[in-house]
Amino acid sequence: MSEKHLTKYPTASLPELFTIAGPIILGLLTGSLMNFFDRLFLSHYKVEAMNGAAVGGLISYTFLLIPLSLCAISEVFVGQYNGAGKYHEVGKATGQMILVALAATLVFVPSAFFIAPYFIESSQHTYGVPYMRIFLSGGTLLCLSAALNGFFAGIGKTKISLYASLAGNFVNIIMDPILIFGIGPIPSMGVEGAAYATLLGELAICLILVFSYLKPHFREKFKTLTLAFNMKLMRESVRIGLPSAIGHTIEVLGWSLLFYFSSQQGEIFLTVFVVGQTILIFFIFFTEGLEKGTTAIAANLIGSKQIELIPKLIRSAAKLVGLWLLILLPFMVIYPEIILDVLEIDQARYIYGSELYIHSVWALRYVWLFMLIDSFVWVIVGIMKSAGDTVFIMFANPACAFLFGFIPCVIAMKMDLISPSMQWVFLVFYASMNLLLFIRRYQSGKWKKLDVTKEPQVVV
Repeated sequence: MSEKHLTKYPTASLPELFTIAGPIILGLLTGSLMNFFDRLFLSHYKVEAMNGAAVGGLISYTFLLIPLSLCAISEVFVGQYNGAGKYHEVGKATGQMILVALAATLVFVPSAFFIAPYFIESSQHTYGVPYMRIFLSGGTLLCLSAALNGFFAGIGKTKISLYASLAGNFVNIIMDPILIFGIGPIPSMGVEGAAYATLLGELAICLILVFSYLKPHFREKFKTLTLAFNMKLMRESVRIGLPSAIGHTIEVLGWSLLFYFSSQQGEIFLTVFVVGQTILIFFIFFTEGLEKGTTAIAANLIGSKQIELIPKLIRSAAKLVGLWLLILLPFMVIYPEIILDVLEIDQARYIYGSELYIHSVWALRYVWLFMLIDSFVWVIVGIMKSAGDTVFIMFANPACAFLFGFIPCVIAMKMDLISPSMQWVFLVFYASMNLLLFIRRYQSGKWKKLDVTKEPQVVV
C-alpha cells in the first residue's frame, strides 16, 4: 500500500494516526456533548425527567450495543479490502452492515414497546419509558451511522464523519429547547421532545453520511450502490463482529454490577465510584477514537501485506496516548481538586465529612492510571480486530475484568476490607492484567494468520 491510500503522511506514522483518529475522537466528543445537552435542558425542565431519560437511555444502549458493534465491523472489511486494492469489494462489505442496520428495526421497535419497559424500575416509568420507546425505536439510525462511519474510517476519510457529527450535534442543540419546552405552535413535549431531538440529530448525521457515501467518486471506485445480500460476506461479518460485541457487552454488564454493589456500601462508596466513572466515561472518546483509528490503519496494512509496519503503528499510538495523558496529568493527578470543585464534591464534604473528598482525590488519580493502561489495551485490541481476531477479545477482556477486577472488588467490599477509593485500585489491577494478556497474544503472532479477505481460518 502506498502512502496516498490513506493520508499524505508516512504510513503508520504519528501524523497519519492523528489524521485518521483525530476526527473520530472529535466526532465521539460531539456525541458525548449531544448527550450532555439533552441532560442539561431536561434538568431545567424537570429533574425527574432528566433522571428518567438517563435510565431510559441506559436501557436503550443495552439493547443497541451488540447491533452497533456489529455494524461498526464494516471498518475492518473496508480497511483490508482498501489496503489490498480490492476496491469493488468495499461497497459489498459495507452494504451487508447497512442491511443489518435496516433489519434491526424489526428488533428495536418491538423491544422498545414490549420488552425493554420491564427493565425500568416502576419509579422511573413516567419519564424513562417514553424516552426509551422513542429513542430505541430509532436505533436503526445509530446502527446505520456506525456502518457508514466504518466505511469512511476504512478508506481514511474520517473528516466526513466529523462534519456529520458536528452537524448532528448542531441540530440536536437547536431542537432540544424547542421540543422540550415548546415554542409557538410547537407544544412542550418534555422528555419525549429530548428523545425526538436526539433522533433528529442522528438523522442529520445519517443524511450527510449517505449523501457522501453515494457521491460519484465513491460510487465508481467502491461500488457503493451495491446493496445486495451476500451470504459469504454476511457470515464473515457476523463471525468477526459478533464476538467482539458480546465481549464488550459482558464487560459493560460487569461495570453495572460493580455500580450496584458499590451503592450497597453507602453514599461515600457510591459517590467515590461515580466520581471516577463520570470522568472515565467523559474521556472515553479518546480511547474509542484511538482504537478505531488504529483499526483502520492496521486493517489497511494487513490488506496491503505490510504487516511489518504494525510495530511502528503501535509506537505512534503510544506517543499519542502519552501526550493525551500528559495533558490530563495536572487535572487528575497533581491538582485533582480542580475537577472535584467542578463536580461540587467540595460542597458534599460538609454533608459526608472530609473522607469523601480525600477518597475522591485518590479515585481520580487511580482513574488516570487506569486510563493510561487501558488505552494501550485498546490499541492492541484495534490491531487484533483489524485482523479479525475477535474471539480472543470476547473471552480475554471480560474474563480479566471479572477475575481480576469486579469479583475481587465486590468480595473485598462485602468483607469491609477496602476503603472507597480502593475500588479503583482493583480496576487498575484488572487493566494491568488485561494489558499483559493482550501483549502476550500480540507477541504470539497468532493474530497475523487472520485475513478477512481470504477464506475463514479458526485460530484460538
